[in-house]
Amino acid sequence: MTGESEIIERYFRQVFADGRGVRIGIGDDGAVLSAPDGTDEIVVSCDTLVEGVHFPKQDGSGHAADLGYRCLAVNLSDLAAMAAEPRWFTLALTMPRVDNDWLQAFSGGLRECAAEANIALVGGDTCRGPLACTIQVIGFVPKGQALLRSGAALGDAIFVSGDLGAAAAWIKGQKDAAVVDLAGLESRFWRPTAQLALGKALRNLASAAIDVSDGLVRDLAHVLSASHLGARLQLEQLPLCESLHKCADHEKTVKIAAGGGDDYQLCFTVAGDRQEELERLGYELDIRLTRIGETTEGDNIDISYHGRPISLGRAGYSHFAE
Repeated sequence: MTGESEIIERYFRQVFADGRGVRIGIGDDGAVLSAPDGTDEIVVSCDTLVEGVHFPKQDGSGHAADLGYRCLAVNLSDLAAMAAEPRWFTLALTMPRVDNDWLQAFSGGLRECAAEANIALVGGDTCRGPLACTIQVIGFVPKGQALLRSGAALGDAIFVSGDLGAAAAWIKGQKDAAVVDLAGLESRFWRPTAQLALGKALRNLASAAIDVSDGLVRDLAHVLSASHLGARLQLEQLPLCESLHKCADHEKTVKIAAGGGDDYQLCFTVAGDRQEELERLGYELDIRLTRIGETTEGDNIDISYHGRPISLGRAGYSHFAE
């Protein structure tokens, strides 16, 4: 029978290179790590993904590689929102049984994402139970340059990167295929791209930032609450992916994009007199940056669609919503 030590050795220790300041990595009671020269501040984040809650129930190893990729990518997105450079991560993997084919694929997808982000696996744990994956990521940022939720100022422009709604539409389409054409949307759920380059580039340019994980409106509300501000959003400005542009009911589609989640784009605020700098940045990084509103006094988010006030109800995802 394959035991915990053999699982770690076969699927995680041997196939993940050290480096990145790792003196002692997987295989000891703890990792011994060397911080890069000139490092001032450490950024740490942790997320748990649970089967049936954050991703569909696994059926064989068909999506195991995608799941490994996704589990790390969504954590890297938090570092991107803080303008941090990723360095190390740990993995705690709970699974109901040992499935070698599944583990081979899962570790392969995890390794692929780690290589793209140049981040090293330095430890973790495996145990038996319902399928769940907990990853902690550790990164660095120059002193005072971390992007926070609390930095927005009155009159700042609100921007979002990339496009929205693809993953949420795919999830919705699993329950009702008539909602949207699912072609091309599935990969946007399984393999999101953490906006690490953009996050670093927004240091000393953006005033506040957050990644769009639980839905644009819900996540923006966290920024506004921390900054003691309200906002006006023009929903018709929301950037949609090409597949969603084909939907006949545009208003319904942008509501999905505004209230859904799993986009892992960055929503951020920028002072009005720095928008030309931001435009140049978008061109340099070849990334779509769209202004969707502005911050206001008070604590309300006023949402309109072509000048008509609308409500999204209880938009976004909450673990403990009744």
